Amino acid sequence: MGQLITRALAATFVMSVLAVALAPRGPHARAPRQAQAFAALSTSADTATGSGNPWDINAAPPQAAPASAPSAPQARVIGRDDTGQFHIDGLINGQSTRFLIDTGADIVAISTQEAQRLALRIDQTAPRAMLRSASGVTSGSYVTIERLYVAGAELHNVRAVVMDGLEGNLLGQSALRQMGRVELRGDAMIIEGKR
Repeated sequence: MGQLITRALAATFVMSVLAVALAPRGPHARAPRQAQAFAALSTSADTATGSGNPWDINAAPPQAAPASAPSAPQARVIGRDDTGQFHIDGLINGQSTRFLIDTGADIVAISTQEAQRLALRIDQTAPRAMLRSASGVTSGSYVTIERLYVAGAELHNVRAVVMDGLEGNLLGQSALRQMGRVELRGDAMIIEGKR
């Protein structure tokens, strides 16, 4: 009986040695499913670490794609000019013009001369606008500015008025509200764009 157990153990040992000795070697010797999984893992590991071994403890973990964080609003800082006011250049329908930033004005105001130069279309059938300015009550005609580019913002269909007797253009709240927050800090005006 003891001999029978000894022979069984010897046979088992010999079979396991033969199985190891005769088994194919190398990464391609795995069963098809294992080989596919290993190939997929080593491809991602090779890209991340260059080691070729996905189980390498020194290998860097795979990098996840960065989450798209909301972009911070853009801020434009405008300093006072020699007159103590805030002027800014802009484009009306692609043509350059200059504005005085007037946070107290409800609407963008364009001088008659500038409106003619920019070829703004005035609706002659619309009622005239009566406006109160620093120099008193004046009249004007409503227009819509198709494209207004100012302080890094492109605005569309901005309500404006062509004012009689106005010497320069005013950038009022009909544009400033669309641009974001406007804040006065000492000698600087900060226009912080919307997200």
